[in-house]
Amino acid sequence: MNKRLSVCKSFTIPFEGKFVREVSDEDREFWKELVTVYLRKFLKFSIELVNKIRGGALESEERLELVADLISFFFKAPLTSDPLLSLMPSPYRLSFILRIMNNVHKAFLSRPIPDDLLIKTIRNVEQDLERDGKNPLTYMYSKEVMDKIQRAWLIFPADTRPGANTASLITHLLTTSSIAWSLAYQSGFKDNRQLAFLRIVSQIHDIAKPLEPRKHYRTEVYGELVDSLFDDILTSTEIKELKDAIKSHHLDSSSPIHEADNISSAIDRLKEVVKNAMKEKFNTDEFKDIVLQVTGSQQDPLDLAYGVGKEAWMFWEELENRMPGKTKELSENFVKWLRKQSEIKVNSSPHYAGLSYFLIDIRDVQGFVYYTHKLNAVAAASLFVDYLTSFIIPLYVQLWFRYNNRLWIPQESFLLTSGANIAGILPSNLTEDFRSSLESLSNLLREFRIGFHLAIIPFRPFYPHLWKELNKEMALRKIIPKLDKFDDDLKSSINPSKLCRLCFKQDGRQELEPLGLLCDICYRLFEFGRVLGFSAKWYDGFILEKRIIPNDIWKMEYGDEKDPNSIASNMIELISGMDPPFSGRDLNVSIIKGDGNRMGEFFSKSISITDALERSFRVDQSLKMSYEKALWAILSVKHIEDDELKKDVCRIWLGTLYMGGDDFLIICPSWLSLPFAYVFAKEFEQNMGGECTLSMGIAVTPPKHSIWHSIGAADELMEQAKKKVGRKGPTSAVSFDVIEQGILSAEIARNRLERQREYGLTVRPMPFYDESKFSLKNLLHIFGYNLECYDPVTIMQGAYLHKPSIPAQINQVSTRLKYVRNVVREAITSVISMLGRWDESNKDIALQLSTLYCYRESVDRSRHEDLKQVFGDVADIVVRHLVANEGKTATSEKNKPSPLLDLDLCAKILGGGAI
Repeated sequence: MNKRLSVCKSFTIPFEGKFVREVSDEDREFWKELVTVYLRKFLKFSIELVNKIRGGALESEERLELVADLISFFFKAPLTSDPLLSLMPSPYRLSFILRIMNNVHKAFLSRPIPDDLLIKTIRNVEQDLERDGKNPLTYMYSKEVMDKIQRAWLIFPADTRPGANTASLITHLLTTSSIAWSLAYQSGFKDNRQLAFLRIVSQIHDIAKPLEPRKHYRTEVYGELVDSLFDDILTSTEIKELKDAIKSHHLDSSSPIHEADNISSAIDRLKEVVKNAMKEKFNTDEFKDIVLQVTGSQQDPLDLAYGVGKEAWMFWEELENRMPGKTKELSENFVKWLRKQSEIKVNSSPHYAGLSYFLIDIRDVQGFVYYTHKLNAVAAASLFVDYLTSFIIPLYVQLWFRYNNRLWIPQESFLLTSGANIAGILPSNLTEDFRSSLESLSNLLREFRIGFHLAIIPFRPFYPHLWKELNKEMALRKIIPKLDKFDDDLKSSINPSKLCRLCFKQDGRQELEPLGLLCDICYRLFEFGRVLGFSAKWYDGFILEKRIIPNDIWKMEYGDEKDPNSIASNMIELISGMDPPFSGRDLNVSIIKGDGNRMGEFFSKSISITDALERSFRVDQSLKMSYEKALWAILSVKHIEDDELKKDVCRIWLGTLYMGGDDFLIICPSWLSLPFAYVFAKEFEQNMGGECTLSMGIAVTPPKHSIWHSIGAADELMEQAKKKVGRKGPTSAVSFDVIEQGILSAEIARNRLERQREYGLTVRPMPFYDESKFSLKNLLHIFGYNLECYDPVTIMQGAYLHKPSIPAQINQVSTRLKYVRNVVREAITSVISMLGRWDESNKDIALQLSTLYCYRESVDRSRHEDLKQVFGDVADIVVRHLVANEGKTATSEKNKPSPLLDLDLCAKILGGGAI
């Protein structure tokens, strides 16, 4: 009988609603196409580009190094992708272009900050590529290719056995390559061609595993894949060398690839953990009988099943032959067991000799981002941190080693680059030089007041142990006195005429019109923002199914801040929903600050490096996919002119100051903010399989108000949502506030919320949706949103029913918003007139009286029918949430909060400043 393995991929975070997914024949064809068509075309386009730039073909050593980096670029692309594809040079795009433009490497080493000249050079290169139709970046970042790479990350396991199949094949290939290179260099390999060659072998050593897991190292299985992938990219001699090396990597125990494969497999397979989880399942007569049939002797079924060699493969084949579906069942059992464990323990985790694991942490990111009060500078600072993480630090380290040690650090050595953190694997004999390269970079960045913490520890196989030791080392590094101390922010003696006109912390040194005298850091940030900030976004645009360019939509140049009528001078007004010439009543603008809930706990549950990388990948991608889905829902709204929809999507995109990892900061129109946040949160939870949630703070003010106070208020509201709801329950949470007079700062937002709670007038913070508690879903329902069946387009369609630009006389929803505000004000005013006050001492009777007032007015024949309906709806929702359980009366429960003011604030936010 022809036996075939059942191959499943297990997920610690559900994917497509499943914890275990079986690999199908269609998946196998998909992998073959990904390698031989999509990866090949990316390599081909890239090599042609390099040959064109360099004026000829590369020598063997440099070409092999480049091919190895390109393979890493391709597979790692989803880890550092932008929320939306843009022509604006993103960190990853710059990293790629500068990697291949060797004529700028020395200049980059002396000044590793993208300037106007460099950006223009890169734009020219990319424009030439676009004309030729062979831009490898546009190709790789296309939705079609990116979706395929993301899917491959998730559906193909590195090992076919239950428990061990939680590991991703792509992560295994990348870690094997970084480990093999490190081991080789540590053991004395100095030939760069040889080092580059073993990287490529490591990256493709399991390339045929999705096709034939058991026989993947046989030439007849992988040979055609390798030939198809590298034809006309490598020489026939190099391709033959590769195939021979793949064939022997399982057999040659002296090879760094063999050892690296074993180490990479060990850190993912977690044999001791899997055995603890599976021992009862394998201790049966049926399993023992299979062992006897396969080996002719009595052995522990677990030892055989999770061992190596022909008999281990035969065991799983026979198991599936006798009990079809058993592999999938055992995979599900493992995931269930794993999810019940509060902590995974192993007996020991000795470190591997010669291997080190590093973590780079960028210091005081929040202080750097909010160093100045200029919005363009804040956007620039945030972008600069992304550039540091995804581009500047890795490339600078690579070039530093190239010119100082004649050595190229692999792209895949930097395993994780996100959230102002970079982690990876290095040979132990390079750690001091690695530290020196970062010190050199830190000195070059002194004008930006940027520094780094670096923790390096011996590499261990069990990730929880590794992470614990790394955090200890990082904590120690953070308290050791810094060699690169910066001057105190505030000067002891202040000369107002010389202070920087943006931060007011340092002496101004350089004049920049129209701002005036700026300190070094503000000057650099403003220049950086001018090159890559709002102006670049205005002209470059983004792709959301189709290319959308703000300049084309508004048909108006960006201008400069000297012109009071320019886009540059009115960016916040534009984002709020106003159009040139920015006259008439101001519309309100929302600041949405978001952050993941309990992320430390989430990542602490990682059982391997693969799991940690996959978790980071899932969170980052889920955030960006949710953002994209919410924007796509706006573009899909019916019965609204296409240009109007594009304008609103552009407003949100222009106002996206940062997004990545598990946090974001967005400025957007007030009237869109609540439905946008609702879709964003819902999509994120769905993309994360319900395993992760978000907390958001939404601060709403007119556009002329201080954006910094508003950002501070949004941050405080987010922290309140996180503390009161997000850290306690399995749902996303939100808190919001809005003012149209005065200032909304962090302290004011906190005091207002505390006072409203004392009076029992708010349930904020609240979950986005929770059937057992009052939620944003309940609020939006009051204002006509259809939320019974979740559909992003329907929700956004509801938002356009109260868009401020719709004439009031035909906008029934806007009329309802006004009625709700009137009802709330009337209810509160009537109670105060009866009781003389409304405070903490009489809040229970006050709430009851306000409810009775609303019920009375709902049947007053002198009232307009629509207003009577609103009185009744407000009374119903207050009563329903004054009590703990359905069926109880409002007077049977004490100290229950009411959403009375939440209704008022929600109406103001949805009104956008026009009611």
